[in-house]
Order: sequence, then structure tokens, then C-alpha cells
Amino acid sequence: MTDSNVHPAKRRRKSCLRLPKQNQNNSKSARMRKIFPWTELPGELRNTVYEIALTATEPIHLQNRIINGKRVICPDKSFHGCLTLITKVLLLNKATFSEAAPILYENDFVFADSMAFYHFMAKISPASKLLIENVTLISRLKYHHSATGYMLPTFHPLIELRNLKRFTLSNYITKWDVSLGGIDHIAEHIYRDAYIWFEAVGRAKGNKTAGVDIFCIDDEIEADWVAERGKVQAFYHDRFDYSLSLIELIRQVLKKLILKDK
Repeated sequence: MTDSNVHPAKRRRKSCLRLPKQNQNNSKSARMRKIFPWTELPGELRNTVYEIALTATEPIHLQNRIINGKRVICPDKSFHGCLTLITKVLLLNKATFSEAAPILYENDFVFADSMAFYHFMAKISPASKLLIENVTLISRLKYHHSATGYMLPTFHPLIELRNLKRFTLSNYITKWDVSLGGIDHIAEHIYRDAYIWFEAVGRAKGNKTAGVDIFCIDDEIEADWVAERGKVQAFYHDRFDYSLSLIELIRQVLKKLILKDK
């Protein structure tokens, strides 16, 4: 059968099948060249992108929620200044993750409760845990309820944050506690729940009381202490140096408890 006797549609299909293999490769190469050359960018420019995408001007507030029947960790947008970071940049490749992860984890993380903290710690890798420096945990129970052991499990995963520089326990102490002046009692309850973390930090740092130096309380309670310490001094007289901040007084008692415990 000659080409003149072949149906025109068949001739077209036949000609399509005869495309040179070299042309197909050239087409594929052209498509590949259109991919943005991220890894070829100068390091300074990539770092600028990381700073814009992964740096928060305010602490990152995280909460635990149930969405579509699943318990997930997500931003708590009830706080003003909460913004969405572009964390998907970490998924580009391993080299990008290695460059960008330290910038992300330099942010201050605030957890709405212990459940949010547990969930976050379960999701991130051991290498990422070593990058975290600042954590704030909002307690849903006050220190005088700690006999139930509510806060005790929280300090176990905290041990994995070996390069932590600041741990703040927020909403754990109330203005009522400050007014009563029970500094000894507050410190004893903190030690009761956090001793396993204090001991772990002490072993890692070679200083038994190193964990006490990075333990903090929220600024609101410090403000209450400034307003109430005159009343406390009138009741306890000169038992403490009332010119010190509340956290400094609590740390003094914590260090005595740690050094006393053999």
C-alpha cells in the first residue's frame, strides 16, 4: 500500500511516531531548565529568604486542637501579632532543611498547655530538638494543685531540649500566692514536679543548679510581686531580701533544695 492510498489521519499518526528521540530529550531539557535554580542562589540570598519566611517578630503561640477527628498542633491565632510562617521551605531538600531549621527554631515558642507541648515534641526530630532555645508553657493548673502530678510529665520531654536557654512556666503562680508570701511553698511545689529536669540539666552541664538558672516565671507575676512585697515583708519580716525579684527568691530556695538532696 502506497502513502497515497493511506488515510490522511493515519499518515499524521504515523508521522507523529517518527519524531526523533533527540527532539524529545531536548523538550525534556527545556522543561527542566524552567525549574527555579534555588540551590544555585548565593548563600546570603537564601539566608535572607529564610529570615523572611521563618522568623516571627512575636513569640509563636501553639495550641492543641481536634480537626477532622484528629488531634493536631496548630498556631493559636487568638493572640495578636500571630502570623503564619512559610515552613514548607524546609521540605525543598535536605540541604535547605539543614540551613533553615536553626532559623526557625531560634523563635520563642509558647504552648497553650501541656498537651500542645507533648504533641509538638512528638512531631519534631531529635536533631530539631537540639535547636530549640526558648520555651514558655502556660499551665492550666496553679501550683497548689500540683499534688495531682499534672505538671510532672511535662518535664520529661523537656529533658530532650539539651540546648534550652530559657524555660518559662506561665500562669502557675497567682497573685493570691504572691500575697500570701509563700515563697518556700511555691519553690517546693516547683521542685516536686521539676526535679527530674533539674537533675538532668545539672548532669549535662556539670553543675547541679544549672537548670534553676534557666527557669523563669511570667512577667505578670513579677509585676504582682512588686505591688505586694511590702505586705509580704510585713508578715515575714527579714526572712528574704525583698529587693530581689520573685524569680530570684524562688531560685534561691530551689538551689537549696537541690543541693540538700543527695
